[in-house]
Amino acid sequence: MSGFKKAMAISYIGYRTANHMLRQGYKDVSKIVGIKVLDGIPKFTQNYIADGLTSLTRSERNKQWDFSKCINCGLCDALCTPIDNSRALLAQGPSMAASSHSRAFPWYKYAEKYLSEWDTCEGCGKCSDICPTGVPLKEIVAFMRRVIDKQKAGIMVAD
Repeated sequence: MSGFKKAMAISYIGYRTANHMLRQGYKDVSKIVGIKVLDGIPKFTQNYIADGLTSLTRSERNKQWDFSKCINCGLCDALCTPIDNSRALLAQGPSMAASSHSRAFPWYKYAEKYLSEWDTCEGCGKCSDICPTGVPLKEIVAFMRRVIDKQKAGIMVAD
């Protein structure tokens, strides 16, 4: 029975595609099913680049779950010595990286000023160690910087 349903579904999709092509008056079917379809990919990706969207590598996609575990408890902020010592106008602690990551890629450009404060990070790892959910804060910052660099360079394809 499953094979029959699959065949019916494929037949229906074929019918709908042919019907659509006839209604639109396509004279050159190769533009739809042939190699010429690839001509639209650069235009498609340009639309994403203009919106500040980039693709992710497989490892970056796999890390997204770990990156989004922050519960904003503030424990990492309390232990961050460099940020605590500077307390610059923008300095809000390591938790800001996790909450900034939860925004859509086009908004990352607004977090760039904050990310520069991570240059003072001593790499002690206390912020990640104290985190009750195990958020890898330094990895989030590195990821966000890569996305911002891709946005500036106009790159959509994953490295």
